[in-house]
Amino acid sequence: MELPGVITEAKDQERNFTFRVRAYRKLTPQEMNMNFAIWYRQRDRRRSWRNMTIEVLSSIGAND
Repeated sequence: MELPGVITEAKDQERNFTFRVRAYRKLTPQEMNMNFAIWYRQRDRRRSWRNMTIEVLSSIGAND
């Protein structure tokens, strides 16, 4: 199966943090917030998220 090709990105310049979501279409701000909340709940709390780039996969738009 091929990976989704559309990347929606959000950046926090203060922390040098980039959050990317690969999906089948461009995501709305609400969908980005939802994906970030899921990632945030699952992450390792002991590690700082400064100077990081995170990329997650989403199936949003697969059935459109």
